[in-house]
Amino acid sequence: MNERRRTERLRSALREVEAPDEHRAEERARRVMEATFAERRAARPRRRTAVRAGLALAGAGLAATLALTPAGAEVREWIADRMELGSDDAEPRLTSLPAPGSLLVESAAGVWVVAEDGARRRLGDYERATWSPSATFVGVSNGAEISAITTSGETRWVRPASAEVSVLDWSTDDGDRIAYLVGGTELHVMAADNSRDAILDPTASRVAPTWRPDRSEAEIVRQLAYADGDGTVRVVDTETGRELFTQAPPDGLHELEWDAGGDGLLLVGRTNIELRSGPETARSWKAQGARRQPASWTEASIAPRGDRIAAVSRSGGESAVAILTQGARRDLITVPSRVNSVDWSPDGEWILLGLPDADQWLFVRARDGEVRAVSNISSQFESPGEAPQVAGWCC
Repeated sequence: MNERRRTERLRSALREVEAPDEHRAEERARRVMEATFAERRAARPRRRTAVRAGLALAGAGLAATLALTPAGAEVREWIADRMELGSDDAEPRLTSLPAPGSLLVESAAGVWVVAEDGARRRLGDYERATWSPSATFVGVSNGAEISAITTSGETRWVRPASAEVSVLDWSTDDGDRIAYLVGGTELHVMAADNSRDAILDPTASRVAPTWRPDRSEAEIVRQLAYADGDGTVRVVDTETGRELFTQAPPDGLHELEWDAGGDGLLLVGRTNIELRSGPETARSWKAQGARRQPASWTEASIAPRGDRIAAVSRSGGESAVAILTQGARRDLITVPSRVNSVDWSPDGEWILLGLPDADQWLFVRARDGEVRAVSNISSQFESPGEAPQVAGWCC
């Protein structure tokens, strides 16, 4: 018994010992593994098995070397995360989209358009982007400037702003208004021909505003939903200033979106998603954690046709994608990674998920969960170290 206790005390003491230059060694180990994984991403598919085997040996050797230190435990977790984040069957390049339409993409190198056949075109050194209706034009920002450009990159007009522009949204009815946030909280509405501009709310929240779609030819609807500085959701007629309704938000509101017909407004909070028609709650879905772990909603988007919602919840290191409909939830796919964007294809058949930690995009077919994965996304948009963000899949 005494020998066993001495052994346990020795093991405990060794775990607490900090090796000489331990933290620098940890950082060097991280850099080595990052370089190795970067090579793995760039490797051709025929080398995948050999590369995976080499990484397994390298990871095992490094884990053994660092097994006695707390810093080593952190590195081992980092290695495990990156060996499991994405799909092993991912295509190395984006060669086509699985559905009609074009993608609008924001990256560290600027704004891009991706055609259905996979052809990529860089529009310029812009930071934020939004489609005009029918994707005829693109609204873009670069610092404290807003521009309207064609899909070939030709500039039509430029408007200066008082501070950096953080959010853009082009109206979806007749396309003659653009809403944007300046300095994170000052909400503006401008004419899409650059003829006039006005402040709608000087102290709005950072949640992106969203224009109400209008399918009626009788009149033009210029109604905008946004969250004010207190988090209250407001729907305002931007022409008259008349407030149509207000609504207390769900806990941790971070996203707003109208359905295609303009009848329901989606409010995405941390623990609850609500689809409202006027002030009354029409439908509500709570985040459900896996294995009794707490969960939070992170992303959601309404299908372009019908009332299906693609929603992502995060729990215990996993992201679960589900299709929400009236009175039902259908789990579609679970990935061991963050998801930073959810976009429906224009025909409502596919859902595009961005996996920034795995440097992948997943195209998931909504009806059966079939997955098409594409890797090396950052390098394809000249954005090493920063995950590109999909700003819309249009038309």
